[in-house]
Amino acid sequence: MNIHSDIRNALQGTIAQPEPNHYTAEFAFASEHPIFKGHFPEYPLVPGVYLLQSLWQVAELIPGRAWSLKSVRSAKFQAQVRPPCSYTADVKIQEQAGRCLIRGEIIHAGGIAVQAVFECGVKSES
Repeated sequence: MNIHSDIRNALQGTIAQPEPNHYTAEFAFASEHPIFKGHFPEYPLVPGVYLLQSLWQVAELIPGRAWSLKSVRSAKFQAQVRPPCSYTADVKIQEQAGRCLIRGEIIHAGGIAVQAVFECGVKSES
């Protein structure tokens, strides 16, 4: 089990861009996924770090963009995401003077499950 490959495998289709600097992607986990054997066997939940990584994964896969993560400025967990589940990672990018903020939300069951803000540097082109 590896968080990066788990999130890549959970990605359903491609990343959409509904408007400039706004990206969305769908993710899904089956009840049988091995992560739920340890988190938690009697009451399975998608781990918070997986939900945050889903947001970061969307930013990493934006064509023509390259970020370096500096910090997670904030993360607010508002609702549980339980299997079997699908959720939307909604990401908005704000770039300014060589740095950026990535604001993201995990939308699940019609509501916001997670809100987070990542501070990033913009990697220079080699």
